[in-house]
Amino acid sequence: MFITGAAKGLGRAFSIAYAQAGASYIILGTRTDASDVKAAVLKAAAAAGRATPTVINVIIDVTNQASVDAAAAEIRAQVGRLDILVNNAGYMAPEGNLFDLNSEEYLRTLDVNLTGTYRVTKALLPLMLEGGDKTVVSVTSVGAHSVECQASYSISKFAVCRFAQFMAEEYADSVSPPSLHVHACVVELID
Repeated sequence: MFITGAAKGLGRAFSIAYAQAGASYIILGTRTDASDVKAAVLKAAAAAGRATPTVINVIIDVTNQASVDAAAAEIRAQVGRLDILVNNAGYMAPEGNLFDLNSEEYLRTLDVNLTGTYRVTKALLPLMLEGGDKTVVSVTSVGAHSVECQASYSISKFAVCRFAQFMAEEYADSVSPPSLHVHACVVELID
């Protein structure tokens, strides 16, 4: 399994949860070294009485196509298959009304949250379509369904929901036997 944005927050929590559940390969997609996450994943697997997973840190910038392609090639070379993809990398621009936000921040939010999800999924889809039971999860937010959140973030997360719908419709029968599961996971963090 491969999790983007695995260095902190939900990505780190997903990585630990998969270790506790007994995943044998956990690939941490991060922009920098994630030795601390790897240690936490290994500790969680041991505490849960699970076999020690193989944990690989793949450096990836979801806003850079060359970085995404290199990560996909590295996953193919090191693991040879991919059963679960969790598109978790995300960005939220500073608070502000839609047109008060500078254009670069607005576009960065869309690039990380939506276009990054597209880039990563497209790069890894060939590996996932090679057969077997496969799952793609794209993390979104309750903000996708509300205008009370930051505008560019909400817009990008709403679009991720629609992206997942199209992917499910277009690729559900692409694996033999048909077993590509596509989900948009709506998450609300509560303090």
